[in-house]
Amino acid sequence: EDDMAIDAETKARLLLSFHNSIELESFTLSYGYNEEKKLLEKFDCVVRAYLTLKPSYRDIIRDVTQRMAEGMQKFSVTKVETIQDYNLYCHYVAGLVGIGLSKIFVASGLEDDVLTQSDANANHLGLFLQKTNIIRDFLEDHEDVNEETSARRVFWPKEIWGLYTDSLQDFTYGRNETQAVACLNHMVADALRHLPYCIEYLSNIRDYHNFLFCAIPQVMAAHTLSLCYANPAVFQGEIRKSLGECRNVRPVKVRAGLSARLMLETTSMGSVLDSLEAAIDGMSDRVSPADPTSRAMWEGLQAVRDLVLAGRSAAHPDKPGARPGAAA
Repeated sequence: EDDMAIDAETKARLLLSFHNSIELESFTLSYGYNEEKKLLEKFDCVVRAYLTLKPSYRDIIRDVTQRMAEGMQKFSVTKVETIQDYNLYCHYVAGLVGIGLSKIFVASGLEDDVLTQSDANANHLGLFLQKTNIIRDFLEDHEDVNEETSARRVFWPKEIWGLYTDSLQDFTYGRNETQAVACLNHMVADALRHLPYCIEYLSNIRDYHNFLFCAIPQVMAAHTLSLCYANPAVFQGEIRKSLGECRNVRPVKVRAGLSARLMLETTSMGSVLDSLEAAIDGMSDRVSPADPTSRAMWEGLQAVRDLVLAGRSAAHPDKPGARPGAAA
């Protein structure tokens, strides 16, 4: 979907037929780079595993895959201009994953149908992860240029960045740092508003393994977002291009030691709340009253903090499913 080396016509054909292609046992592709390329060249192994699933699971996967591909195709020819565009793009590439997972969890009998009574919280689960990645990967995306069209990968909505600059190029490699960081903080404040709904979603999961599968990425994303907030290093780094692949080899990321600790310690709703509190405390310490979005940031942080406090008063905070209360 975001491979800048594939022409628009080929990309459209591949995307719009993908939900049918995964039903073909011999289906493979040869695009991308490194591990991604290896995966696509051996995709028949994935298909064979998929074909062993229960028909009910396959129906969910096929439906979500089709909806995702249709959305990806739309945004392969449409720029992310407004916040509404941004939310919709993230819905297609990540929110639908959360919605599909919820349906599979319920179909398995391991979860109550409360997870699928509304798609809203599952969608927020995906949007929080995707927006965190988009914020962190700004430089890598911006520097990935189509050699034929000169088009760049840009997922930050112009409705936000246009408040701070006329061109995102002005923010790269330490340029206009004050405005760049103000724009970054606006993006973080926007992402943070999804986190209370993610907490509510996690509180409704009963199965321990389902809980870990959903909770660990959310905790990692919260700490990544905390690292990004007010951090000019997001706009810096070292870009390396090889055989068409563009990578930032010095991105802002959670250190390996902390990453391992977060994965090991995320075992219950109580531990999730503790970890999220640590992440938002890290952001709170860096909110400047002079920042244009400081009020929105404080409100977002307080919404998370309120749910953390409510969760600690739940009857069984050390078990998956301990409800901290509904998101505001």
